[in-house]
Amino acid sequence: MEAKARRIIAEFLRARGWTVSRLKTERKLRPVKIALACHLRKTTTQSTEWIASELFAGARTTLSNELSKRKKVNIKD
Repeated sequence: MEAKARRIIAEFLRARGWTVSRLKTERKLRPVKIALACHLRKTTTQSTEWIASELFAGARTTLSNELSKRKKVNIKD
């Protein structure tokens, strides 16, 4: 499943013309990162900790809290 998750991230970066270094320099809770994290949680079995690390989205708990907020207000991808 890690390969699938990495492929999704690579496709995301390619579609936006981003590099990994751009992903790293963007704010940790930028809406596009949260949307990608949400998509990864829905389509893969990767842990929140793994996703937070790969997306440079801060600590696992920070990302988890943001995903919970998103779920509560039922924001669509």
